[in-house]
Amino acid sequence: MSTQVPATYRSEWALFADWCAAFDLDTLPTSPITVARFLAEENPHASRRVRRRRVSAINTVHRAAGVAPPGTSTAVRRLLSTRDRHSELAAARLRELPVTGWPAGLFGRRDALVLWLVCVAGVPAAAIAGLRCADLTLSTPDTVLIGAGHHVEIPVDPADPFGLLPVWTRWMRVRNLMARYPGTTALVSPLTTARPVDPHCPPSLVPPPSPVNPAAALIPALDQWGHQQALPGHDTQGLSGSAVTALITAHLRGHIRGHRSRDAWVAHVLDRTRTPDDETAEPDLEATSPLPDRHLAGIAARRQAISDFDSIDETFDLIDRRTTELLARTERLLTDLGIEQ
Repeated sequence: MSTQVPATYRSEWALFADWCAAFDLDTLPTSPITVARFLAEENPHASRRVRRRRVSAINTVHRAAGVAPPGTSTAVRRLLSTRDRHSELAAARLRELPVTGWPAGLFGRRDALVLWLVCVAGVPAAAIAGLRCADLTLSTPDTVLIGAGHHVEIPVDPADPFGLLPVWTRWMRVRNLMARYPGTTALVSPLTTARPVDPHCPPSLVPPPSPVNPAAALIPALDQWGHQQALPGHDTQGLSGSAVTALITAHLRGHIRGHRSRDAWVAHVLDRTRTPDDETAEPDLEATSPLPDRHLAGIAARRQAISDFDSIDETFDLIDRRTTELLARTERLLTDLGIEQ
């Protein structure tokens, strides 16, 4: 094995091999979860530069052995990334999202899960479209596993009603209804009668309902009214990376299309189907144009139209005569050239 390790990486590989031997873990090939544990536990205070070098050593040895490098998974990238994922801000934002009402509850539940997956768990925005309903599982009663090659494990917080498990559970209740029934009719009543989340009440740790369609997209693309944009039978079409990025920007930075604030966006969603209040002011009829003025304007427009179209018959007659003359000239020309019709 030493012949497969470049001299510049021998110390890093030896450290990794010794750590795996101490915990009775496979070294070659190894799993992304093992690499992530190694980076997180061997020296929690190591700099990102040191961690990157260790991952490069592990990947290099695996490539030389002809096996897939384990250091390219989401579980490892989230430890090496220097990008600020705004996890604290995302956690605060998803607490503000509605979970009840129509269609606010639908978008609120979806957006909360997207914020969790991308901003907290570190799943790339472009990878959300590839997640399926079966890709989120409970690997243990107190650990949520994000699969599909990401290998991210999130511990369950029994005291947080906005943790990944309850957020995932609330979404799967809606997602299963979407998988069973076309349209949005089946969603309105459950979301309208649902109770808001009590931030001081510990969540239920019961696993979410099993997916009705495990192969369906976990986060489908929806239009502004909550309808799935994918055609029937194409349930694997998930929310695109650009749409996920725009959604996160709207919540974290307070901007959305037209530079509206996040609060304005939420208010717009809530106002879509709100019943008008009884105290809604009646339109001010005094501000409209008086009826006699409109009547006279309509009569004038009608007279002008009669005048404009008065000679239209003559115009069509002229077109017919010229067409007949042109056809006759063409026939004479063809006859002179000896071409039979």
